[in-house]
Parts: sequence; structure tokens; C-alpha cells
Amino acid sequence: MEERWGFLVPWCDALNKRFDCNHFEFEDDPHGSRKRRLIVTLPMRKLCSDEEDFRMKFQKVREGLQLLSAVAHVDQKAWKFLLTKYCGVYLGQKGDVKYEEELSANFLLLVDLEEREKDENEEQFDSDLVEFCGIAQRKIQSEEFIKDLQKIAVLDERLKVDKPGVEVEIPVRVLYRAIQPFTTNGYRPVEDLVKAARAEKVIKTEWDAYSKEKVEFGSLRCTFVLEPMIADFNNFPIGTEMVETLSALLHENVRFSRVTLNLRIDPKLEADEVLTRKTFGQLVTSIFGNERRSPEIRNRNGSALRWKWLAYALFSKNARESSALEALKLIPMGSMTAADMEAVKAVVAAEHPEEEMYGTARGKVDERNALLATGAQIKNLCGDFEEQSWMFDIPTTSVRTFSDDGLSEWVNAILPGYGRCTVRRCDLAFEQDVGNIQRGITSLTIGYWDVNTECTDGIDDLLESIGPSLKVLALDAEYMCMELDIVCILQSCPNLKELSLRSEVVDMRFNFEEWQHNNLPLPDLDIDWTDIIAVTTKLQDGCSSFTKSLRRLRVRLNNVSDTREEPAFYIINAIAIGLLQMLKVNQNLEYLDVIADPEFHVLLEELKMYHLKPISRSIPLSMLSKGAFLSVFSSPMPTKMWESAQ
Repeated sequence: MEERWGFLVPWCDALNKRFDCNHFEFEDDPHGSRKRRLIVTLPMRKLCSDEEDFRMKFQKVREGLQLLSAVAHVDQKAWKFLLTKYCGVYLGQKGDVKYEEELSANFLLLVDLEEREKDENEEQFDSDLVEFCGIAQRKIQSEEFIKDLQKIAVLDERLKVDKPGVEVEIPVRVLYRAIQPFTTNGYRPVEDLVKAARAEKVIKTEWDAYSKEKVEFGSLRCTFVLEPMIADFNNFPIGTEMVETLSALLHENVRFSRVTLNLRIDPKLEADEVLTRKTFGQLVTSIFGNERRSPEIRNRNGSALRWKWLAYALFSKNARESSALEALKLIPMGSMTAADMEAVKAVVAAEHPEEEMYGTARGKVDERNALLATGAQIKNLCGDFEEQSWMFDIPTTSVRTFSDDGLSEWVNAILPGYGRCTVRRCDLAFEQDVGNIQRGITSLTIGYWDVNTECTDGIDDLLESIGPSLKVLALDAEYMCMELDIVCILQSCPNLKELSLRSEVVDMRFNFEEWQHNNLPLPDLDIDWTDIIAVTTKLQDGCSSFTKSLRRLRVRLNNVSDTREEPAFYIINAIAIGLLQMLKVNQNLEYLDVIADPEFHVLLEELKMYHLKPISRSIPLSMLSKGAFLSVFSSPMPTKMWESAQ
């Protein structure tokens, strides 16, 4: 490996200690899978002797990343070898999950957006980012880079000298962190975010005007492709400047792949409660637009109040009829006590949840959605202060009226980001009632992070309240002290099609579509699912509902620990024997993943004998497929027609 790829060592030296491999991002959408992305810290001027030194290092890092990305395209093992051997990246040992998983050449860029000359350019965009991702990466290339890229192309067995070359597109995202050690006081100017956004537009303009050239035969060409950036305001208090900047960028259609916010108000802003509400409301409406989301409120009464608002935004009658949200992940979860869930039950069951939320009288007119006109006056009662009022400069959608007597000038309403207000009836344009369209959340994932039994004893109550609407449920119980009872879960969620459970050692996924398709009650799965030896024994019974419904199983032998009775080694051996016995007879399990430390890999060799072994599970065919299958058979010719033909 070293002889084959040793010519890239100087490039690796330029990239050494610039990577952070412990970051995950959703690749396509929040419902998709999260994949590891390498964070790359680009050169900073403050660590260079002068501008010329900075430019030299900047180009070296850019070209080094392109060359390593080409290696990742050609040989995944060589890519990991170079990262671990010469770039200071720790991916664990061979056999570890972290090491064995595919690592794509997708990067998050930490760019030094500071220390620019004030008159660097008239538009005040980040020229370094433009140089990195714009057409300069094609026009400005060192001789060493061109030569070594050709060497990599020669090592690519898929490239043919008489066939067109390959364009290796390298996805990159700018990672803006509001708090990081680049700055003197730890806070990064919000203006840097604007510079990065402007740079994205400049880069797009450059590529739009650039004539596309085909890749030469038998060659590789590497191009950084800039994706929407990430704005990370974690641990950064919400302030006026940050909100105005973010709102302006979103108004200009600047795209973000992710925005992370910390719902902590800047102390200077918090002193003015009216301004706080206006600023926070502006933030929410800017980010979520017309989405129907829960307005965040100050935590005055603890977790029960938070859960009450979550219940209204996610599971109430209003949410079930109007929300487009179908899948929800609550990770990590903190408190979920039985007392918290009492508040949830009340809101979920309420016919008029807004009145339940605020304890107001029943209105003569049902709750309605409306558009609030530009220039409308709004009154808001701020805590113990007197009633305050202000005007909106833009029209506001998703306004919800409640406790409406149908006559008064001022109407109770919930405004996204502002909470309860009163608005003039004449400023409202009510939306047409489209009837009860049942939507709401059908897929729920709940995860926990080092919580105790007291904080999770309300999960059964939560599922009892919202379970009937769920079709997909995933529960991560790895850090829970209480046990999750499958029987209780299925009783609370009678319409489930898929159930995923996770413990410290065992992950499993059940599929109940067969029961739902035949209108049968869900099976009785009375078993300790965290006991892997009991699970492997049960899976040897081909007639049991547990065996028929369990589709995927993961066993983390590396998490098995010693007990008073037996050391971990003997327990792992017993589990391995149970898995082998199960695989000999089980014809239903679709997927088995066993994770073990390297010293136990000998035990896993026998398991590999069953890799891709056929199972006795039919795949449902669509009507289109059935029709295509039947179309190949000609209908039988009538007897009389056959005789006349003779």
C-alpha cells in the first residue's frame, strides 16, 4: 500500500491534523440517514508569516483534498490508509464499526472568514471561498498536482485510455460556527455569515458563465461542488444582530442545509420583554415561513409546560388536521415523567386544544386559520407587565384564532413565534375550511441520553395518547433504566407496521404489515427482548409470531460486560453459539449484524457461512408486476377454433 500510494505523502503532510472525523450530517433530507463527514480546517492568515505564505498553504490544502478525494474514488482502502497513516485521522482498528463503514470524500469547511482587508472587494464576499470552490480550482493548478492526479488515474483500473474520463465531484459545505477559537473573544462576527453567503452567489455566477469541457480520455478531474452551508449558533445567545442577519439572508433566498439554534436569549435583549418577543417572533417566522410550528416560550413551569406545547404543535387536533409533518425524531430526550404526560394527554384529547392551553372560555366560533394583514396592530400581554402593542410590517400566515365570540373587535390568536396575542378582526383574512383532513405524525423516533428511571416513566402514557396514529415507531432504550415492554407498546400502537427497539447489546426491527394487511390484531410478543440468548432461542421456533415478525437483528458483542456469575468472554461464546444454532433453522430473518472486538473475530467466521443465504420470504408484487407476469401467457384457444384451424 505504501509503495503504491507513497507519492501522495507530501500532500498528506499539508493536510495533517486538519481533519475532524467525528461529525455526522444528513445527506439528503432529515428523514434520510446520517453519514460521517470530515471537517477540514483551512489555513488561517494569523498562523502564516505573510499573505504569500497563506496563499501557498491554501492552494496546497485545496489540491491535497482533491487528490485524496480522487484516491477515495479509486480505492476506499487506500483512502483510509492515507488518512490514518499520514493525516492524523483516527478511524479505530480494522474490524471496528467506525473503521469498516464507508467514508465518502464529503467535507465540511472551516474557513477563516476574518482578517480581511476592509476594501478587499466592493461586495465584501469571501474571496478565499470563491478561490476554493469557484473556477480558480480549474485555472490555477500546480505542476505537481497535475502530475500526481495523472498517477492516480493510471492506478484506476476502471479508466480506459480510449474512453471518456471521469469527473470526480467533491461535495463541500461551509461550516459557520458562531463560537469557535478563531476569534479573540470566542464569538464570531455574524457578518462572516453574510460574506460566505455572498461568496456562494459569486461562485454560482462563475460556474454559470464557465464553458463546460469534457474530461480528457483516460483521465480524472476533481471539482469541489459547494452545497448549502451550515449555520451553527449552538451556545450562541439569540440577539438582534443575529436575527436580523439570518432573516435578511433567508429573505434573499440563501439556502442552508442546517441551522442550529440555542434557545437562549441574549441578556441585553432579555431586559426588554417586548423587544424579546418581537425578535424571537421574527426569527421563527423567517426560518419556518409558512410551516405550522410550535411557538417557543419561556420555561416558567418546567418540563410539563414544554411537553404541553410540544403536544399542541405535534399531536393536537389542530396538528392532526393541518400539519404537513409526518415523521418526528426526539433525540436526545430529557424528562418524560408521568406528570409531564398528564399535560400531553389533556391537549391531545381536547376538542379545542387552544382553549385547553390557555384556560380560556369556549368560543361561539370554532378555531380558524387566518392571514394577518400588513400593518396590523397586535396586542400582547407580557408576563406581569402592562399590555403592549406593535405593528407588523409584513403579512403573517398561520395565525390561529380561538375563544372567539364572533362579534368583538379584538380576537384571541396564536401567532407563530409570538404566542398568544389579540388582533383586530378587520385585519384578518380567514382561510376557507377544507374539512377534516387527517394528517399528523405517523413515524416517531425517541432517543435518550443518560437519563434515569424517574425521567422516563411517562413513556407508556405518551404512547397510549398518540400511539393509534403511529405506523412506524423507534425507541432507543440504550440509556434507560426502565424496561420497555413490547406487549404494552403494541397495545398502545395497534396500527404499527414497523417497530424498532435498541438496547445496549441488541437492536431489532419488527415488521407487522402481514397482520395489518389481513386486518389481524398485532401478535403477542411476550419476551425479554434485551436478553439476546432468549431471543436466539425464540428465533429457532419457525412458527412463533416473534420469529415471523422480526426482520432485522443487530448484536453488539463489544458491549457485553462481565457479570457476577460469568465473565464477558463466556457470555459472548454462549451468544455466538446461540446465533449459529438460530441461523441453521431460521428462514425468516432478513438481516443480521454482529459487532465484536477484533479478538473475537474468529467466532464470527462461522457466521459468515450464512451470508446471502436464501430465506423463505416472498416479496409482494405490485399489480403492475402481476399484470406484466400474466401478459406473457396467451389465453387458451377455444376447441372449435382449434379444430377449424386444423
